[in-house]
Amino acid sequence: MHLPMNGDLVRLILAGAALLIGFFGSFLPVLPGIPLAWVGLLVTHFSSRSGITTNTLIICLLVTIFVTILDSVAPIWFTKRSGGTKAGSRGATVGMLIGLFTGPRGMILGPLIGAFVGELIYDSDILKKHLTLP
Repeated sequence: MHLPMNGDLVRLILAGAALLIGFFGSFLPVLPGIPLAWVGLLVTHFSSRSGITTNTLIICLLVTIFVTILDSVAPIWFTKRSGGTKAGSRGATVGMLIGLFTGPRGMILGPLIGAFVGELIYDSDILKKHLTLP
């Protein structure tokens, strides 16, 4: 078995680490998963053993940019479109962070429960304003 040269070995290790962290970033919102995975492809591209073409790298970059923008804009747009408030969005974020520590079910149910609780808190503030006596 022929081992790659030292520079290639370092590049492949860095690329593997970036791809692995990028994979975990697809589940953990704290990590920019897709951009990190693309960086792993970029680093791999510069290895002498890479089969990744420049065209493939550019197409992956365009998809990465599109998905990253969509990932940032879509939740805001859908929240506004469905009548949600900032309180619901904040509740969903808190629920998601708590859900990370409770396993797969918590990761799915946490944001839903958090958004629900956030909206309840928001609605109770509105009710308090309208129901207060002069």
